[in-house]
Amino acid sequence: MYKKSTQIDTAGLTRGDKELVNEIVETLKVVDAIAKPSSKASNLDRAIVSNLQNYDNLDGNYRRWVGRKRRFIQKLRDQLQYIHNDIFGIDTYRPETIQCKKQGCPTAHKRVGVGTLYCQGCGREF
Repeated sequence: MYKKSTQIDTAGLTRGDKELVNEIVETLKVVDAIAKPSSKASNLDRAIVSNLQNYDNLDGNYRRWVGRKRRFIQKLRDQLQYIHNDIFGIDTYRPETIQCKKQGCPTAHKRVGVGTLYCQGCGREF
């Protein structure tokens, strides 16, 4: 099995673009290193817990950083898709939404589809 190379072909990019690409790569490496499960429990504890469920899911630091990494990668994918669509002239679909503007509404900043008739928080008619 071979290890994938982390070298990125940056020919034709400006110095600032190359620094940005390298910064993204380094950020992904750091987040991946942080997302490794800790080994603070003893081997006996890990063996007992692993019989019941995955120990990694019990480690709060592991769960937190795996979630952050997942969101970071998803945001990068969304931005790349948006740029791709913009380059090739593909319209990006964003559904129209509305939000309640009533003072004191518990869901004042929550966006809902245009077809919604009433606010879930205060019952105001749209």
